[in-house]
Amino acid sequence: MLNQLGFIFGFRLGPFRMFDFVGTYLVVFLLSPLLTKVALRFRLKIGKIQWLWLLLPISALVHLMINQDTALVRMLLDPNDYHIVKVLIIFMLIMGIKDIKIISSKSRKV
Repeated sequence: MLNQLGFIFGFRLGPFRMFDFVGTYLVVFLLSPLLTKVALRFRLKIGKIQWLWLLLPISALVHLMINQDTALVRMLLDPNDYHIVKVLIIFMLIMGIKDIKIISSKSRKV
């Protein structure tokens, strides 16, 4: 059993374990209706796709805030390299933010 888990955890794309990405995106996909309801309390309409686009930028920000050392944080903080990763995070942030709607207090239905 442990050997099979090691096999599943072993898939990597560079320094990133694919199991972490797939698992995290699956959890956010499943929790996105709940996250959307929470966002509605703050008068923000955020769809499932927006949550998926925002996952990596938000996770990088949280890891920075709690001073958690990860491969992505190291890449983002390196001023001389990994420009594609930085552009990708900015692109994902733009794609996630562009379709967020602010709901006026008159038309809010909760």
